[in-house]
Amino acid sequence: MGSDLHKHIDGLNAQAYLIRNASSGEAGSLAEEALRLSEEAHYKRGIGCALRTLAAARASVCLTSAYANAVKSIEILLAEGDVYEACSAYPVLFIYYANTGRTEMAYLALEKCLELATQSGNRYVEAIGAYNLGSFQLQNHEGEKARVNFRSAVSAALSIRNLTIFGLAMGELASLFADGKEEFFDYAQLMAVKEDLDGSNPGGFVCEPGHAQVLRAQFIYLMTTGDRAGGVRAYRQGRQLCKSTGNTREYLRAMTSRAECFVRSGELVRAKNLFTNQIKALKAAGHQLGEHEVLLRLANVEEQLGNYQAAYRNLVEHCRIKEALGCADSEARHRELEVLYRTNQLAEQATLAKLQAESLSMVNEQLHTALERQTELQKELMRLASTDELTGAVNRRQIVNDGILEMERYRHTGAPFSVTVIDVDHFKVINDTFGHATGDEVLRRLTKCCQSLLRRFDVFGRLGGEEFCIVHHDTDMAGAIQAVNRLMKAIEVMFMADILPDRQFSVSIGIAEVHDHDASFYDVLHLADMALYEAKRAGRNTFRTAQSRTLEAA
Repeated sequence: MGSDLHKHIDGLNAQAYLIRNASSGEAGSLAEEALRLSEEAHYKRGIGCALRTLAAARASVCLTSAYANAVKSIEILLAEGDVYEACSAYPVLFIYYANTGRTEMAYLALEKCLELATQSGNRYVEAIGAYNLGSFQLQNHEGEKARVNFRSAVSAALSIRNLTIFGLAMGELASLFADGKEEFFDYAQLMAVKEDLDGSNPGGFVCEPGHAQVLRAQFIYLMTTGDRAGGVRAYRQGRQLCKSTGNTREYLRAMTSRAECFVRSGELVRAKNLFTNQIKALKAAGHQLGEHEVLLRLANVEEQLGNYQAAYRNLVEHCRIKEALGCADSEARHRELEVLYRTNQLAEQATLAKLQAESLSMVNEQLHTALERQTELQKELMRLASTDELTGAVNRRQIVNDGILEMERYRHTGAPFSVTVIDVDHFKVINDTFGHATGDEVLRRLTKCCQSLLRRFDVFGRLGGEEFCIVHHDTDMAGAIQAVNRLMKAIEVMFMADILPDRQFSVSIGIAEVHDHDASFYDVLHLADMALYEAKRAGRNTFRTAQSRTLEAA
């Protein structure tokens, strides 16, 4: 019975993952059903695959929850030894990091994706990873590296006959050719695949997303080489295909390609109209991730046309959607920033109206300043999502995220790490005797003291209340004990007389080191917490290790 149920769950997950792009709503519903059945059956692999698909299907709606699902999926699937499925969750991590300005982490996610895909023989994810890496490198002006990865994506896609990724990568190579950044484009290879596709269904269009992608690449190439009539035929054929198969995603992608061709040829009004229609369609489909990308393109076109107020409005909307996708969780600060946005928008619109008669350079400078201001506000929102507002240290969510990454690194490289949990002794008495304002100041001073003694790559944060945590990067138990000894000496002489007269201040500490039998980061954190309770029972103002606790129990 269990085996049949597992097969049914695997079937639901496979179907959901297959349609995640074409029908994200249906894919999300199927994945939720698979997740429910997997949890009832305690089928961990099914849970991991369902979370992976939920992350991919919902990334365009809420990046933060998609990121959380992807991290949990990777943790579960790697624990189950299923590298083949685990690597397919990394593209969601890439999307999250790329859209929150964390470039280095975005590269790291893609490199890990490609490493695990190659290791497990998952050519499909290898093709996706190479395509995404090429696209990201192109955005960061690394054209030569991008070309190499697009060609790798073409090769991997053809080896498994995935014509969607083949068409996407060929479309990017065609765009590089159109921009003069690619000397050679293999049009013969593209046409061989297209003829194969046309021949597989002589009576009409094939219901294959890859067909639309191939037609898009053909359209870009023909428009670039001056065969405008042939390019328009390819575009219309692709548009008819997308409409007949209900593939809205590829239809909108084709609109983007045509609009970009108009930009290259200087037909800016036609490009503007196409981008505007595309935004309406994306808004109706609820595809915020695509909408914020097209808004940026439209803002650039409006600026070239001299419509600076319209360009500014599009930039503001682009930033607003990007922040909404980040889903920062500090509600009070979020409301303040929204008010500031509205104030800035009104002020900048008034300024731009006044500057209409002035020089183009001055208007461009104002636009640049406005964009920088929105970027800073966006960074502030992202900081609040991972920071404890009282102490300025990272919060529990960020501690756990960093700990999960350390756990994954340990599993793949064997590099150790340790976890320390710190608790202020008799903190309730401090609050009751001296007041909560004094208690808050005690926590701030403790934070400053600890941060000044730790290495920059160690993670120090507040778990909640008077409890703090350190994740010691690349550190075994002996190294963690040395760090804790330094901390306790510093805390012992830390100045508190002005706020805690005639009262000694102390902390109790528990330490644990990761071991092979630990299933997750939470296990290591739990061991450190148990060692902390041993330190409390030993009279406080001391530390205990998970090893010593285990020996005493034995």
